[in-house]
Amino acid sequence: MSLDIQQREHEGIVILDLKGRITVGPEASAARDRVRSLMDAGSKNIILNLAHVDYIDRTGLGALVM
Repeated sequence: MSLDIQQREHEGIVILDLKGRITVGPEASAARDRVRSLMDAGSKNIILNLAHVDYIDRTGLGALVM
């Protein structure tokens, strides 16, 4: 199952709604790259909504920590 990332904003806070699995490979890279691009664009307040993430492996966890 791939990772679906939807972006929304509320009161100046960017919220990323993640759905699926965050595992080694393109899923972990996609989450990391999206956060990095938001930071590069000047966003400082970012929330990752993991309510619909059903599995995170160690690589996915590492991507979130970075």
